[in-house]
Amino acid sequence: MIYLRSFLAGVLTVVGGSAAILVLGILALVFYSFTHREPAGGAPVGWDPISLIEHPPLPLILFLVVCFSAGCIWEYRKLTSTHR
Repeated sequence: MIYLRSFLAGVLTVVGGSAAILVLGILALVFYSFTHREPAGGAPVGWDPISLIEHPPLPLILFLVVCFSAGCIWEYRKLTSTHR
């Protein structure tokens, strides 16, 4: 049961960390769009979000692994110290 709860805590940490990164990214994008206006007659630069699914960046994968490990180890240490 300790391992299952530790695993679930790791998954919850990944979900929470991903949500926090998503919100911070959206806020940064909104802030950037307000501060850097496009010049008149300029063409916008496109962005393909599907490329992140096809080729996920290494820092994102490392972030997810670190979040999962931290949440799992934190919960495991907490549960094992209270059962003694």
